[in-house]
Amino acid sequence: MAVGTDAGNPYTFHGPAIHTELKYMKEAGLSDREIIQCAYITSAEAVGMENEIGQVKEGFKANLLLLSDNPLSNIQNLQKIEKVILGGKVLNLEKILEEINPVDVYYEPESKLIDDFEDNNNESNLGGK
Repeated sequence: MAVGTDAGNPYTFHGPAIHTELKYMKEAGLSDREIIQCAYITSAEAVGMENEIGQVKEGFKANLLLLSDNPLSNIQNLQKIEKVILGGKVLNLEKILEEINPVDVYYEPESKLIDDFEDNNNESNLGGK
């Protein structure tokens, strides 16, 4: 099992979407260690890059998150990002966060956009049949 958010679809944003997916994996019964393995090692394997990314290992791309707390004790600690290292370079986290538009990131639609017909009455929850 690998991690992938389908970010780019309406209302699915890269940052928040990944953390939501990790939360759902935890709710499904995976351990924090299994979730981290899915997010990094297995995801790298799924895209054929297991010899380049997904591990902190000599010869691998130096893309890292430095966290203020251990994600093995609580997967939500992956949100406690102190530093981002991309391609071996430390990025300015404050600048990155300033560039994110919180309205775009946290927007939730006012109405339901997909009708799932779960009421078993063959009527649309969006109006009509």
